[in-house]
Amino acid sequence: HWQSIDYIFKPISRLSLKYPCGGWRVQKKITMSATTAWKVTCKKRAGKVPIGLSVTIIKESTSAVPSENEIKTKFKNEHGMDVPSGYGNKGYFEMVKL
Repeated sequence: HWQSIDYIFKPISRLSLKYPCGGWRVQKKITMSATTAWKVTCKKRAGKVPIGLSVTIIKESTSAVPSENEIKTKFKNEHGMDVPSGYGNKGYFEMVKL
């Protein structure tokens, strides 16, 4: 996990009771970003994808398991194999967080 800190200068409204003359205030913006790697391995034949074939899927800003669409796209791009619709789930693939 990593974080980035940005400093933002925001104008203060002239109607503010705390700052009646207006001006600028500094606001710190902290952004947390998480990347999660998943190893997805075929455990039951899914169309033409053989048992044991695996890919690694990197997820940005979330630790959620890969979606069916992400699994299908990754197998198509890396191995040139189509995963039929309805086969990209936990019943056919083992998903291990790395």
